[in-house]
Amino acid sequence: MIAAIAANNKRNRRKHSTKSGEEAPSRQHSVYQWISTAPGMELSEIQPVEVANLYGMPASEFRAYLERELHSEQNIMSLPWAILSVVLYALVLLSHEGVNQSNSLISAIDYDIVANANFAFSDPLFMGHKNYEDVNSFADFWSWMNKGFIPLTMQSQHATSESSGLSIGDLSRRDRKRYLWHHLTVGPTKLSQGLADEIRCPNEHVANVYSIKCTTERGIDLEQHPVKIQAEQGSFVEDIPKTRWLYNASQASTLLAQLEAERWLDQRTNHIKVSKMTYNAASDLLLTTHVNFFFGRSGRIWKLLSHEAMRLKPYQDIASYVWDVLFYTQVTLLFVFEAKDLCSATFQSKGHVLQGLKSYAGIWNLVDWLFIIASYIVLGLWIGRAMNVEDVERMVMASGDLEGCPSAACEEYYSALFARVEDAGQFVMHTKVFNAVVPLIIMLRMFKAFSAQPRLALVTETLRKAWTNLAHYLIVFGAIFASYACMGVAFFGRQSSSFATLDRAIPTMFLMMLGGFDFADLEISGRGYAFFFFATFMFLIVLVMLSMLIAIIMDVYVEVKAISKSSESLFLEAKNTVRRGIQNWQKKRISLHKITPVLCVDDNKLLRMEHLLDSSNIYYVPGLSEAQAQRLLSEAARMWSFKHALAVKPGDIKKFVDDTFKALTPFVRFSAVAAKTALSEEDENRDPADRSRSGLMESGSDDETADWDKGPSPEAAGRTEISVDQLAMQVPLQTLLRAAEMKISMGDPRAGLGCRLPSWPGSKELLSQVVSTAQTICSDFLHRAAV
Repeated sequence: MIAAIAANNKRNRRKHSTKSGEEAPSRQHSVYQWISTAPGMELSEIQPVEVANLYGMPASEFRAYLERELHSEQNIMSLPWAILSVVLYALVLLSHEGVNQSNSLISAIDYDIVANANFAFSDPLFMGHKNYEDVNSFADFWSWMNKGFIPLTMQSQHATSESSGLSIGDLSRRDRKRYLWHHLTVGPTKLSQGLADEIRCPNEHVANVYSIKCTTERGIDLEQHPVKIQAEQGSFVEDIPKTRWLYNASQASTLLAQLEAERWLDQRTNHIKVSKMTYNAASDLLLTTHVNFFFGRSGRIWKLLSHEAMRLKPYQDIASYVWDVLFYTQVTLLFVFEAKDLCSATFQSKGHVLQGLKSYAGIWNLVDWLFIIASYIVLGLWIGRAMNVEDVERMVMASGDLEGCPSAACEEYYSALFARVEDAGQFVMHTKVFNAVVPLIIMLRMFKAFSAQPRLALVTETLRKAWTNLAHYLIVFGAIFASYACMGVAFFGRQSSSFATLDRAIPTMFLMMLGGFDFADLEISGRGYAFFFFATFMFLIVLVMLSMLIAIIMDVYVEVKAISKSSESLFLEAKNTVRRGIQNWQKKRISLHKITPVLCVDDNKLLRMEHLLDSSNIYYVPGLSEAQAQRLLSEAARMWSFKHALAVKPGDIKKFVDDTFKALTPFVRFSAVAAKTALSEEDENRDPADRSRSGLMESGSDDETADWDKGPSPEAAGRTEISVDQLAMQVPLQTLLRAAEMKISMGDPRAGLGCRLPSWPGSKELLSQVVSTAQTICSDFLHRAAV
């Protein structure tokens, strides 16, 4: 079989040889540079199978193809694993967090406090006109507590309809602990206070004259409206001696009156927190609700509702265990595979650990290790969280047996319970950062799988190739955007809270850039200022800069998309991967891992099928079938042609040649004028018939012999009255081709030839080949004519 293949290849290659005794010049093929072709055949099409059978592939290129196939196969295989990671992690997160149930409970309690905890009632006590958002003074706070919050959360009698006159009776002890029908109140309501720190006044002279003491906020910035996350994670420093506990309606009313009389609130009050703990059995959620009142140094009282929610039973059903086991089994398998690859790279470096690590290091391996580390960190946090919640559950269950409250023992126990719940709640809040990081890393792992498939890697490849232009663009964009941020603070900062600081102005302008703006908010500072800022911002940022960003990305995207069209689709690659797996299992092919090491003998060797199948050859691959060898060599040649072929069509070539002829017009005109000038010296010694046979024009002057590269002046060209075609007939073809070759050697054909030629890839190379082939044909024709 080997002998038959070799004989057939030899017979086919003989067809491309010249006759005996002839020594025709050889040319390099335009795509397969290692193949020598006859003159004029540089652009001829050669099938990949023909390359594999007749000419072969360089060993280095064949090995590179196999390595790319192995890398692509590994990444394609990792795509289902990456998708499975997303699915499993989503199931793990949803089964543990109870996000939907938490949001439902928090929304219900928030609505009840905002809508129903009212004060400022009108007679006969049917309608409260204010809620907690209207607490703007110490007196408002006491009114809200007495008339709104306590009657809402500590009911002692069954509620009846308005003006009914009914008295259903008192609530039982168990029913008094119920809140919103389905919530159980755990312990008393906690009323705590944080004090501001005294500081040195900026202007002590004025402060001393009026005996003013200056204080500052502690734990949270109150110059602008705080957000909920600041209240939930802010450093609230409780003044323990001022903490009070409200057990029931009657005790709470007495205590609140006493606190108001004692001036429990004063100038140093910085933060009041009214905390209520409830348990919802249907969702197994322990929820602590905090009504926060922040007393800013501006004199304004900011109001916020914050919460801490946690499940007391971490695993609700068997599915929660299943998702955890499946997800961390996948993470552990990935850890084993990556550790194996790392050890293999270190072993192959023959003791040079740093060299082995360098060969193993890569952005995608780093992403895999980040995923492994982040996943195990989340596991550790989850174990710590489960232990914290277990302690909270034990304390909540024990609180139901407390008796004799209110008492010092009860206050001590509930102080420990609230502190433990708050610590556990803070732990839960901080774990959400890592819970959010893991999906981000999984997304990067999916990009790793996408990178092996050109049609999936359009986004990442576009950003990679456009990164340099994007970096320069972002410098310009950042400078303009920062300037407008400063301008916005200067124009609107005093009247609009959205522009009060730079960290508020920047997100506000990003929203404006995307269409979310409130022009009426800007008009407060003056319509002229608002219009100038808004109009120039929209023009420069939205119309100009964003359009340029799209242009930069789309310019590279078109190029990347054109390259990806020649690649295999995801479905075809998946089909090939499955086919290889089945054939490996059936022993019909060998793995590519066994072929790659054999090709490291000589990178310049042209490998053909007989080299891989002949057992006496150093490139012999045991177990490699003829079908697999031909398929691999043909595919390697085909992928090479996709990568190096000129992206042109026959119509493009014709147009390019036409444009080239037009570009050589200045030289043609100069040649005609130069020929006329040279022959005019002999004109006196020649008769008119000879001059007419010279084919030159009857008018002109020596001034027309201008710089040949620029061509004659328009006036000279007008006087010649000879068309380009007529001039081309007068200039020798070899001279014209030589001029084209000189022009091409100058560099870019668009600059060298003096006109705008097509800008598709390989235009210069194609023109060189066209001119070279034309010169060869012309020389061959003249040689044959002379013979």
